[in-house]
Amino acid sequence: MNSNAERNKQTFKNIDEEDFISSLSDDILSHILNFLPTKDAVRTSILAMSWRNKWRLITSIDLHDFLTELDREETEIERAHSFIVSVNKVLKHMSNSTICKFGLHLQERTYDPRDLVVLFYDVLKREVQELEIDYQNDIPAFPTSVFNCTSLKKLVLDMDYCTMRVQSSIFLPNLQALSFGGIQLLVEDDLFPHSMELVLSFPMLKTFEAYRCDWSNVKDMSINAPMLETFTMDHSCFKFEHLDDEVEFFAIKINAPHLRVFSYHFISDEDIIFSNGSSIQKAHIGLSLMCELEELFDELSIKTGQLLEAVKSVEFLELGFDQFQVMTGSDLMDSVDDNLNNLPIFERLLRLKLELPRCLASQNILLNLIQRSPILQTLFINFSMTEFDDDLSFVEEVPHCFLNTLEEVVITVPEVDAIIITLAKYVLQHSRVLKIMTISLQEPNMIDFVNQMLLSSPKASNCVTIRVI
Repeated sequence: MNSNAERNKQTFKNIDEEDFISSLSDDILSHILNFLPTKDAVRTSILAMSWRNKWRLITSIDLHDFLTELDREETEIERAHSFIVSVNKVLKHMSNSTICKFGLHLQERTYDPRDLVVLFYDVLKREVQELEIDYQNDIPAFPTSVFNCTSLKKLVLDMDYCTMRVQSSIFLPNLQALSFGGIQLLVEDDLFPHSMELVLSFPMLKTFEAYRCDWSNVKDMSINAPMLETFTMDHSCFKFEHLDDEVEFFAIKINAPHLRVFSYHFISDEDIIFSNGSSIQKAHIGLSLMCELEELFDELSIKTGQLLEAVKSVEFLELGFDQFQVMTGSDLMDSVDDNLNNLPIFERLLRLKLELPRCLASQNILLNLIQRSPILQTLFINFSMTEFDDDLSFVEEVPHCFLNTLEEVVITVPEVDAIIITLAKYVLQHSRVLKIMTISLQEPNMIDFVNQMLLSSPKASNCVTIRVI
């Protein structure tokens, strides 16, 4: 017994003396250190003399200024400058001349823009592959060389507001993921000074995301990305102004034959042109109007119909109407309703999610979409407010999906009224294969009442479960 204990003790002693980690090759140590936060990787220099310079093997840097120790004697400006100095020291002492990943997350709002620009230029010169900058403050001019950095595979820029002056044509051969927010892109091309068209060519790009961006001096934008799978654009501004103050609306041309997920929340009536809309499987479309000009209602609603026509092959569709913009009246929704009478047939649609505001036209839009979704299986309806006609007897024909495919319905409402009860009963009475209906209420005291009303209603399906929560 004692002999075994002695052997184990001697074994562990030999392992400690060998120090397997220090004997590893530099390539393996670099790989291990890259998994640590950069701050901790640098701290390994105090482990032993042999580890003093091991941290320099890292090829990935990810730094957060809010994780650094605060010197209470420093002002905010001094603290911000000290942090940038420390970042520059890390870059200076790295053994590798290239950077696989560089991430900088800045919470302080007192950085000198000149310090940041110099830092970014230094990073871009090192053939960085992944660049992620998060800074919720103004940077007067971000280095335009970021769009000449052919080594980039991933680019994430999350800004509060930053102006970037770019050429009319951008080509990044290795970029696979692009996400930027809070950016104003200004096209300034010496070769084509009068051209306000922006052409983005990314042969390897799979993910494109833009939000809170300003493209106001761009007339048309083309995205050429044959490998693109996911496209997201949210709350961006597109208005091209001539010298004579005439406003033309924007056109986005998406040349992406393998696009699968399309998400777009638009606030004006820009055109979306697909090279192959039939490849899209999931579409999220939000409609909002940032002004109350009634002459734009028809144009905006027509664009909505055209966009739905382009994505008619989707399997999942989410359609939302901004409640805030239409609360003052139903003119916009009435216009949308009038222009959606000729909707396409969504032959592949399995899941439909609708965010509907308060107006009678919402009822017609809902029924219009359901009638044109013959194999629909799941229906989500979220009413911000309800102002429906509580008489659904005018529906001439029960939707085909009610008779054959609809299995789940989820209705979310802020308040219970006869309209919601009527709608839920109509679904129960005509949906032959319905398995579950969920009613989500913001009034807990109404749960028992709604539950009783629906349980006592006639049902076309013998196996439906009703949940009121």
